[in-house]
Amino acid sequence: MTPVKSRQRQSPKQNQVAEALRREILDGKLKPKTRLPSQPEVARRFKVSAVTAHLAVTRLAREGFVYSRKRHGTFVSEKPPHLNNYALVFWNDPVSQSGAQWSRYYTALTNEAIGIQQREGRRMLLFHGIDQHVDSDDRQRLMSYIESKRLGGIIFANTPHELAGTPIVEQPGIPRVALMSAHGFDFPGVEVDADGWQRRALDQMVAQGRKRIALLMLGRVSYFDDEMNKLCAERNLSIPLHWRIAVGHYNAAEASRIVQLLMQLPPSERPNGLVITDDNLVEHALAGLIAARVHVPEDVAVVGHCNFPYPPPSVVPITRLGFHIGQALQVALELLDRQRRGEVVPKKTTLPALLEAEAAQVVNAPVT
Repeated sequence: MTPVKSRQRQSPKQNQVAEALRREILDGKLKPKTRLPSQPEVARRFKVSAVTAHLAVTRLAREGFVYSRKRHGTFVSEKPPHLNNYALVFWNDPVSQSGAQWSRYYTALTNEAIGIQQREGRRMLLFHGIDQHVDSDDRQRLMSYIESKRLGGIIFANTPHELAGTPIVEQPGIPRVALMSAHGFDFPGVEVDADGWQRRALDQMVAQGRKRIALLMLGRVSYFDDEMNKLCAERNLSIPLHWRIAVGHYNAAEASRIVQLLMQLPPSERPNGLVITDDNLVEHALAGLIAARVHVPEDVAVVGHCNFPYPPPSVVPITRLGFHIGQALQVALELLDRQRRGEVVPKKTTLPALLEAEAAQVVNAPVT
């Protein structure tokens, strides 16, 4: 990303002219491809000097609202920024954070945003490390876009609780959506059906005749206990508490050793099914199975989480079950566009859990 440049001093009159013309573009009084008044006309209308008028129009051109054609004048952009720029905001920064914190989910989002920009011409702007710190280049860059009203919407990669009370979540006039729950905010959220994922994962175990299941998670174990007990009882499955294993965000590679340890038990006492709830663990867990010299799926069947269409590497056959990130972004963009048109949008949209063959049929289609 281009480093933030120091802002040039702008006179109050220049700001007034630029803001008035920008407001006419935002309100639709000056529509795309419409010719602006000439700079002498702008100077007369606002009773400012020719230099001030020129600087105001130049500023709008720099922001992408207008463009000049030699000997033809200045025109409103065909795709002005408030209709074509979308901010994708990440809590973490791939440069300053460890690889464990820059997840496969973030990588999938980034790839899909680039794909949308290439296919649809929307300008997808990526902002990293947008947390409580206010002095980062990306934070200042995002604030510049907000202040100059150059965004058609903001998509938060996670629930932005750490940004509560800031203009990033409260500046009026900008549609917003969170990928994950938006509980506590006025804008909608696009959530995944986590309960549906668990049900389908266990159904896959049943379909493959597995009864003794180990559960490998990223984060906390307790989140799954009550619901998992119920789901297992309904399916006559056993997931002992000591086989519900959580790995910390910074220690995903430990999944390999954990799986090797599980597989040291005698065949009749070890798991014959493994459910991996986060795609950041899949590659490491499979490496542990290979190191333990167990056969997949003969000795142990594996269901692994996936952010489609970007599966984690696998040299053994596993069942991939997850959510389509391209679909999530398309839903988010549709919600932003509908908000901008003044339509009522649902507070929550839930994405279904999909098997690999089902995800292959998704062509970034919105959820109905």
